[in-house]
Amino acid sequence: MTLLTTLDEVLRKWRADDICLLPPAGVAQVIATMDGIGRNYSRDVVALYRATGGMKDNEDDSRCWSLWSLDRVATENARYTRPYLLFADFLIDSYFYCFRYEDDEHSSVCIDYLNGEEPKSIAESVNDFFGLYLRSPEKLGMFDLNS
Repeated sequence: MTLLTTLDEVLRKWRADDICLLPPAGVAQVIATMDGIGRNYSRDVVALYRATGGMKDNEDDSRCWSLWSLDRVATENARYTRPYLLFADFLIDSYFYCFRYEDDEHSSVCIDYLNGEEPKSIAESVNDFFGLYLRSPEKLGMFDLNS
């Protein structure tokens, strides 16, 4: 499944669940934000924010997971000293999800448990992450309050 197909499926789920999503960002806005952070980013990260601008502040899904807006991505990464790119949190900042740049096309996804240890790798790409999000959220450290 391609990233856009997987993202389309995720977006349909969020809309069906009445998650308040921000409008997609333009490519120039995504690139300006990412360049301003000063870390490497891949095309699949840009594609994510071209598909949705993230969730509205203080919004999360039934799993207590929140995809940050570009503004929050910039704010949180300004304080983050690791070479990863934070983009989401679980259970109101209990731990963070971050992209690890692999190459121009792809970033893998890790969880930073904020315990002083290196973030744990959980998905080989943004597409893999959202595939697991849809089908095996427990592998991403998430649970579903509606199940």
